[in-house]
Amino acid sequence: MRICQSFRAGWTAGLALGLVVVGGPVAAAEFEKYLPNDTALVWSLNIRQVLDSPLAKKHALTEIKSALKGNDEMQKVLDALGFDPLRDASRVIFASPGLGAPDKWVAIVQGRFDLEKFHTKAKEVAKQQGGILSIREEGAHEFYEVVVPGQAQAMFVALLNKDTLIGASGKEYVFEALDKAAGKKQPGLKKELCDLLAKADSKQSLSMATLSEAIRNGPLADNNDAKEIAGKIKNASGGITIGDDLRASFVVAAKDPDGAKEVAEKISNGLNLAKGIVSLQSQTLKELEPLVEFLDSLKIATQGASVTLKGQVSKELIEKSLKKE
Repeated sequence: MRICQSFRAGWTAGLALGLVVVGGPVAAAEFEKYLPNDTALVWSLNIRQVLDSPLAKKHALTEIKSALKGNDEMQKVLDALGFDPLRDASRVIFASPGLGAPDKWVAIVQGRFDLEKFHTKAKEVAKQQGGILSIREEGAHEFYEVVVPGQAQAMFVALLNKDTLIGASGKEYVFEALDKAAGKKQPGLKKELCDLLAKADSKQSLSMATLSEAIRNGPLADNNDAKEIAGKIKNASGGITIGDDLRASFVVAAKDPDGAKEVAEKISNGLNLAKGIVSLQSQTLKELEPLVEFLDSLKIATQGASVTLKGQVSKELIEKSLKKE
């Protein structure tokens, strides 16, 4: 099945990419103090939980190991940095002030970094490929500027300490995190967002927390439906857990019960539209049949001012979607 194989390859590649930059386990909540004060959206990928899940062990781990060992250049970099990503992988966090805002973002990598080896390798790469990586200093801040081939926007990177690496769309975000790490600036994350992050299930593979202002601060702000939803909700949170099966659970906190009913209706309409499109495509692309079943499993409920969305993909369905021709 070409589509399933492409999905499988993409999933594996995504995990491998995360593993290249992640180190060992640290406390999940530690990242909060380094987030920009204007953060309104946070995604957290629990690499360790994903790798330890029965699903990943059966369908992805062997391919990830082969991908790492089969790439001599990548293996040399890992050896030079001094860690085994499959053994030490922990967590990657993405944060932004707006939903779909490509020019304002921060990525925090939690791990166990050998600072001396990291800096030595960075200097080597900067000398050999100065157009891709450059070492910068501004005031008391030392950081790296990375230009990814084919991308117009540079990325700025710094090690906050032996446990934390930060990458951002702008050096101001990096400077803010460095100042917080040095105690020169106090954390200033919005209390509402802090409360959502504190309630997050640490066992989830992928979790998210967002405030309504994330919609207003992003490109979707001009979309009438998006503006209407943003005006009715306070926040949303939830995530996906990978085990033998896959479970999704999200909660949207509306401003009042009437708003919750309207938001639930909007979500329901969106799901029905998605089901119709995927169902139609599945008539000619049988590979999409598992996705149809997944969309059918999603259930929406309202209680007071809250809207819940839950769904589950069975072990059997996942086996079917990942089965090779």
